Amino acid sequence: MSSESKVIPASNISRLGGLNGIASKLAVPGVVNLMRAGTNTRFGVIQPAYKLAMQAQRNKKGLSIAANALALSSKETLVTFVSDGVVTVSRAVKRNFFSISVLSMYGLETSGNIPVMDSEQQIKDAAVAFLAGDAERMLVAGAVALAFPTIAEVQAAYDAYILNDGLANAATENLKTANRNVKILNSEADQVLNLAHTEIEGNYINEEPETMRAEARLWGMIYVRKGSDKQVAVHVTDIDTGLNLPDVDVSFKNGNNSGTTNAAGITVFNTTLMDVQEIDADHPLYLPYAANVTLVENENISIVIQMKTI
Repeated sequence: MSSESKVIPASNISRLGGLNGIASKLAVPGVVNLMRAGTNTRFGVIQPAYKLAMQAQRNKKGLSIAANALALSSKETLVTFVSDGVVTVSRAVKRNFFSISVLSMYGLETSGNIPVMDSEQQIKDAAVAFLAGDAERMLVAGAVALAFPTIAEVQAAYDAYILNDGLANAATENLKTANRNVKILNSEADQVLNLAHTEIEGNYINEEPETMRAEARLWGMIYVRKGSDKQVAVHVTDIDTGLNLPDVDVSFKNGNNSGTTNAAGITVFNTTLMDVQEIDADHPLYLPYAANVTLVENENISIVIQMKTI
């Protein structure tokens, strides 16, 4: 059986929405502040602080995603160049252009197989060994420089990977710090919102429930009809390329539960919301997404979201 109840902000986005809702009401000329003095003082501190922390988190997330994408591209380029270089050297040995002793210079087995490059350290070790080996080989009289790839290409790819990997690691640490800064403020935000909502509702305690909810909604409070627990499966893709989008935050505007898409662009979470609800998707590198979906009692739902780059 469904019932109408107040939504308690429980996600970072809903906390910010609750705080901004009160701030918007207070900005209306002539409005009477329904919060007690102590609550109002605490609200005046937490609302701008939380807003700034959330803005910083979004910015750091965007930088982290971009930096890690560049590092991944650099890594793939380096692996390709090292692999191609090993193949070139191995073929030269098999065709007797190079002595078999050359393989040991590159740190290669006598089979001349491409070294395992699964981990970041293995990739770095393989690249360093290849660069050092080629430098040693070129000291031999009559040595011929590699043409595919050139050693300059391998060196440039290695340098780019080291640089971009370092930048990606730094961006990831900055994002972790931004996440912690938001988390530190969550407890105070929850307490202030709870006090503010209680005090605002208290001003209409003698009114009919419908009237009280109508007035409280003007302060950013949300009341929705809730029913059975339903599973929401969301698949997010790029509208232009069709590629799956990871790291997309998905939530209902009026709900507490939310999810973040995995590498396959999928997230699954539950909700007790009912009727027509707005579902939002957010990613720093894409335009904000919002659409209405209908939630029915005892029915799970699958949603496909297509987002467009900024």
